[in-house]
Amino acid sequence: MVPARLALVVLVTLLLQVTFVSPLAVGVGVGNIVLLFAICAGLETDPERGAIAGFAAGLAFDLLLDTPAGLSALTLALVGYGVGMAKDYVLRSSWIITTGLVILASAAGTLLYAAVAVVFGVTVDAGEL
Repeated sequence: MVPARLALVVLVTLLLQVTFVSPLAVGVGVGNIVLLFAICAGLETDPERGAIAGFAAGLAFDLLLDTPAGLSALTLALVGYGVGMAKDYVLRSSWIITTGLVILASAAGTLLYAAVAVVFGVTVDAGEL
């Protein structure tokens, strides 16, 4: 993974998140394409590169949030690594297995973010998860 390409993709992802996705709230939920980026990085590369891409995207996203620095970086690094590991254990890849892995990783990433936030002392509203 070329660092310049990673930086460009992270920048575009953050711009899309802030300008288009965050204002589009469905009920109380907001989409998170930065999490989706970490999942896709884990799917397309190995676990280590998925973790690096997730950490870079999370660290850049932390600069825009008012949460403790490193919260998103830690969570997205773990998600990128976990998806990369899970992908390696799939014997035969099909679109339904990949879709299920993305759905599972999205839910796990959201819950992991909430759990790590509670550890760092950030209050999390369970109804908004």
